[in-house]
Amino acid sequence: MPITNIVDGRRNEFCSIGLQAIIEPSCHDNDQPGAQQFDFDDPEITTGYDEINNVTIAEAIEWANAFQFPVMLYLYDGEHTSETTERHEEFIRILNDTLNIDDKK
Repeated sequence: MPITNIVDGRRNEFCSIGLQAIIEPSCHDNDQPGAQQFDFDDPEITTGYDEINNVTIAEAIEWANAFQFPVMLYLYDGEHTSETTERHEEFIRILNDTLNIDDKK
């Protein structure tokens, strides 16, 4: 069950190629009201963040499903790379510190 949720941040919902896909461990949303709870101490969590660019929706889903821990998949238009990376940087630092992960992307 790697993908637990997909957040579609595309401005053009009909564009399915040239996308940016980002994954984060699903446990990062534990503090959201009504969120399913995931284990921060899951030993399978190996990164707090990863991304691929210029992919199709099908490629993004296949990539995200290959992780061995529950992930949130975020989809963005390809040109949003710097915006989404900036928006996630602080969260990535906090999550990696919380999970004691040295692999910071």
